Amino acid sequence: MNRLRRNVIAVAPGLLLTALVVSFAPGVAVADVLRLRTGEVVKGRPVEELSTDTLCVVEDATTGNLRKFRWDLLVPADRERLQKAWGRLPPVIEPVPGHLVTLALEGGILNEVRGLLVSETDTHHRMMSLGRHLDLEKTRVRSIEKVRLDPRLIWSPAQIVRDFIFQLPKTLRDEGGLPTARGHMVIARYAEVLGAYGSACHHFGQAAKDESAPHRKFARQKEAQMRALLADAQALTALRRVRMAIQIRTFRKARERLDALIEAHPTPSEQLAGRIAATRTYFDEKRRAHFEREAGRHVPRLLRKLVESKVKEKGIGIGDATAWTRRELPELVFAALAERMARRDDVSLAEARAFWEARPRRAWTVVSYGSGTFIVSGSGPRPPRKGRTKGGLVPKPPTRDQWWAAASPRQRTDWLVAFTVERSGLFDLGEAKTVACATCEGTGLESSRAQDGRLIQFLCRRCGGVRTDRLVRFR
Repeated sequence: MNRLRRNVIAVAPGLLLTALVVSFAPGVAVADVLRLRTGEVVKGRPVEELSTDTLCVVEDATTGNLRKFRWDLLVPADRERLQKAWGRLPPVIEPVPGHLVTLALEGGILNEVRGLLVSETDTHHRMMSLGRHLDLEKTRVRSIEKVRLDPRLIWSPAQIVRDFIFQLPKTLRDEGGLPTARGHMVIARYAEVLGAYGSACHHFGQAAKDESAPHRKFARQKEAQMRALLADAQALTALRRVRMAIQIRTFRKARERLDALIEAHPTPSEQLAGRIAATRTYFDEKRRAHFEREAGRHVPRLLRKLVESKVKEKGIGIGDATAWTRRELPELVFAALAERMARRDDVSLAEARAFWEARPRRAWTVVSYGSGTFIVSGSGPRPPRKGRTKGGLVPKPPTRDQWWAAASPRQRTDWLVAFTVERSGLFDLGEAKTVACATCEGTGLESSRAQDGRLIQFLCRRCGGVRTDRLVRFR
C-alpha cells in the first residue's frame, strides 16, 4: 500500500482527493425555497434527519406541516443543491494518468494492456493493473502510450479506498485522527461508487452510530443496501468485470460475461436487477458510440481500398467500373466494415449500415475527378473548325474510354471514388468546388500555328474543353 501511495503522489499529488466531487457543507437548517417540476414553489425547511434516499421531507413554512416529495419531483438544480449540501450526491471518479501498452503475442496477435508503469528492469516493464503487478517482456512491447484511465483499471477498489482514507482531510477527523461521523459518510459514498461494498457497509454503519447526526437515518438505509449488495458479491464482481471489458471495448467478451451472469441469476434481488439493467444500458450506449465512430472513420477508407483493387483488374472498362459501383460496391463496403468490427463484437450488415448512418459528422474530405471531369460535366465550348497544324491534324480531346485506358491507377481510383460519393447517396455532400485546368488555365482551348502561319485553336486535350477539374466535398 505504501508503494501505491508513492505511485499516486508521483503521478499527481492529491489525485484521489481531487477526483472526489462532494461537499462537506453543513445541512440546510433555515427556510428554503424549493421548486417542483409541476411548477409549484414550496417555502419551508428541508429536514435532513427525516429525508430518505428516495423522499425529501420539508417542513412547510406556511402551514407548519411536514410534506414529502420524491427527489425526482424537484427541479434538478434545487435537488442537486440540497443533496450536495447534505453530502448525498454520489462522488465522481475522474480519470487519472496511466499507460496503454501494446504487446505482440504468439501468432502475430496484438494485445492491449492498461495500467500504470511503475518500474522497469533490463528485460521487463512492471505495470500495476487491476490491483496486481504484471511483468511485461520488453521484447514483446510494440508501443507505450500515455492515456487517462479509470483508476480502477490500475488499482483495486479496496486499494483506492485505503489510500483515500489515508489522505482524508483533518476537517473530517476527530482529535485522535479517526474519521468523524461525516468523515465516515464521505468514505462510505466514495467506496460505494468504487464498488468496495464491504468498506461502504462498514463506514455507513460507523456514520449511523452518531445519534446526533442528521444523516443517521440515511446512513442506516445505505448500510442495509450495502448488506443486500454484499449478498450478491460474486455477481457484483462479475458485473465490474463486465464494465471493465466495456471500457476497453472488448464488447464480445462483455456480452458473453453479462449473458452468463443473467443465466446464473434467473431471479436476482431488486438491487442486483437494477445494476444488471444499468450495465446493459451502459453496454448498449458504449458499443453504439464506439461503432458509430469506427464507421465514420473507416467507410471512406474501405471504399477507396475496394475501388483501388477494382481498377487494377485486367480489361476493366469505365462502363463496367461504374456499373459495379452501383450494383455491388455499397454492400461490399458494409461487409468489409462488419468484418472489421467483428474483431470486437458480432456485427450484422444491417447494423454496420445503421452505425454508418448515425456516424458523427466530422471534417469534410475532398476528392477530385481530375482530368476526367469532362466525363460527368458535359461539353465545353464548341470545337473549332477542322484544320492542320505543323504536326498534322488538329488534336482532339479523348473520349471517356480513351481517357480511362490512358489514366493511371491513382487517377482511375480518384475518379471512381468521386463518382461513387456523388451518386451512391451514402455520403453528406458539400458544395462542389472547381479549379482551373492546369493545361488550358481555364479557357477550355489550346492553340497552335498552322503551316501557313494561321493560329488554330482546338479543345483542350486534358479537360476536353470543360475548363475546370471538379472537386467533391463529402463526409
